[in-house]
Amino acid sequence: MRCRIFILLATVLLAGFSMPASAVESRGPLSSAGSLVQETSLGDLVADSVREAYGAQAALVPGGGLREINIASGKVESADVLQALQYRDDPIIVVEITGSQIVKALERSVSISPQRNLGFLQVSGISFEFTPRGSSRVSAVSVAGEAVSGSKRYKVAMTAALANGDYGYFTVWGGPLKSAANGQAIAQAVTKFLSGRSTIDYRSQNRILRL
Repeated sequence: MRCRIFILLATVLLAGFSMPASAVESRGPLSSAGSLVQETSLGDLVADSVREAYGAQAALVPGGGLREINIASGKVESADVLQALQYRDDPIIVVEITGSQIVKALERSVSISPQRNLGFLQVSGISFEFTPRGSSRVSAVSVAGEAVSGSKRYKVAMTAALANGDYGYFTVWGGPLKSAANGQAIAQAVTKFLSGRSTIDYRSQNRILRL
């Protein structure tokens, strides 16, 4: 009898120690549904992971790189979030681009709103407003907490596909962007981001406001 109790206690203790280090408590549900037309909580999380991977001022992640999934609030493991990534091995690169290029990229992002757009950008370190009508749709752009300056150069992290001009962004960059740092896969960045936290809260980030 004592032996059975000991085995049971050992099993419970081992189960407790088996929780992955990258398991976090999410205070709200996470979703990537609608990432082709609007800001999403998982889009915010992935973009934050990309930005933090290289200490960039901002990050851009195309919605076309995300699968539509939903994760309930509570314990979330990195494996749950990684299901949202279409291309887990897509490397992250860091580039220096001007504020004007950032604004042009955001204009491209919302250019066919409210239609679904694989190039709709999930952002980190950036906030802006937009209207779904007109030739100049984007306004109130801020980068790293300050109003964007057209001539200033910013350190921006993004997926290699986006930097190479995919989703039509070659018209914004004028060709493939040169990278200041690269190599870390987006899946690795997400896993590392989550492993450094015990709780996350992606409710009401309001980085992208549609007017």
